[in-house]
Amino acid sequence: ALVHFTIYIGVDYGFDLRLVLLELEEKRYVIVGFAAFLILLALTLTSTKGMQRRLKKNWKKLHKWVYAAGILVMFHFIWVQKSDIREPLIWTGVLGLLLLLRWQPVRTRILSFRTSRRAGRRKPRPTEPTKVSEPEPAAQ
Repeated sequence: ALVHFTIYIGVDYGFDLRLVLLELEEKRYVIVGFAAFLILLALTLTSTKGMQRRLKKNWKKLHKWVYAAGILVMFHFIWVQKSDIREPLIWTGVLGLLLLLRWQPVRTRILSFRTSRRAGRRKPRPTEPTKVSEPEPAAQ
């Protein structure tokens, strides 16, 4: 994200922050892209062991913002396209699937399904050893 942002303001605007701020006012894809960048920057700066110790439980709360950043990035990706938006929509679907799998009701359902399938495959253990019976003599 930092490389993308640096190339954007460097190549497109020659590091003229006044022009970048004008773009922020006018184009929604720049606004959501910049918002995602700020979230990711905050997460990067707080990802060290020292920051985890300092923030304690708040570190986890802060890092849940990665989901919002992902959604903002997808909006940025879709809105920046000028014509064919199939690729951004495919990646949005992939992100949507991954977010759905992180949602607790879905995770619980998947885990219970897997557990029930495993239980169905196991053979019940006999409580007593089975006796092997001798074949009965043939009747004459």
